[in-house]
Amino acid sequence: MSDVGTRFRDSLSAFASVWRNANLRWLELAWGASVVAQYAYLVAVSVYAYGVGGEKAVGLLFLARLLPAALISPFAGMLGDRYPRERVLFLTNVTRVVLVMASAVGVFADANAWIVYGLSIAATIATTPFRSSQAALTPGLASTPEELTAANAVASGVESVAVFAGPALAGLLLALASTGAVFTATAVLVAISAFFVVLIRVEHEERPRRELAASTIAAERLAGFTVLGQHPSLRVMLLLLTAQTTLFGALQVFIVVMALDLLALGGQVRDRAGHAQGAVKHPNGEAQTIDGRGRQPLDREPPGNESARSLSNSTSTACGSAAGASLSAAAAC
Repeated sequence: MSDVGTRFRDSLSAFASVWRNANLRWLELAWGASVVAQYAYLVAVSVYAYGVGGEKAVGLLFLARLLPAALISPFAGMLGDRYPRERVLFLTNVTRVVLVMASAVGVFADANAWIVYGLSIAATIATTPFRSSQAALTPGLASTPEELTAANAVASGVESVAVFAGPALAGLLLALASTGAVFTATAVLVAISAFFVVLIRVEHEERPRRELAASTIAAERLAGFTVLGQHPSLRVMLLLLTAQTTLFGALQVFIVVMALDLLALGGQVRDRAGHAQGAVKHPNGEAQTIDGRGRQPLDREPPGNESARSLSNSTSTACGSAAGASLSAAAAC
């Protein structure tokens, strides 16, 4: 118990140290709002894809969102080396707000699913510069080495909380409203993150302007592979992280499908999946009206649906937890 108490006091001390530094405080709040939005959006997009195309759509969309982001992230991380990092964070968030809000409008307007898919892929790609720029900006905002250590610990803690908070928020909104509501809430959270970034004040030093020559980009990116080739232990670590990322990525798809199937919610999700207003034929032969937002009228919900929704909220949280571990491993890699 004494060890637990000591670690708890150390955590509180780290948070207090970060909170006293205004710039670090705004940066961690921006990071928290951003990562909660990221995990909430992940769950909502997966549920939307299941409603439109079932299990295959969830897997293919997950692959289509993360594969381009993984390929682009090494080059996106270079933006923070050439431009003011707080500006990169702000523009990243503004781009995300536009794309996520556009996908919310697409869901509410019953737009073609491919439009929503494309916007979600673009939003994922736009997110890639945020983490690297946030990590690179932190040392410049910390006034002491101890403060930098505390800031890194707080950032990891915030992400761990967000792994559960984001999916919990998504599950709650999915239970009470619709996928479009989750998209809207995500855009609001990213806008809040952008507001916190604006509050950061950084003193910039004059640095020689570096040109983005193709040869320079290639050399910098290949430098990492050169280091891997020289250190076998790093190759083993990379292999383990890759395996972990693959496992949790597959688990993300499996949990969404399992949750909806085992809780008998798959049919309801498909009925809510952005179809135009009209009648939907259910397996029992009864025609049921679906409104323009893809929701069933409240007076026609099946008995016991409230308990099913509660369970769905819990499984959505688990779903986001798996995805969070996957993305964290990818970032560390």
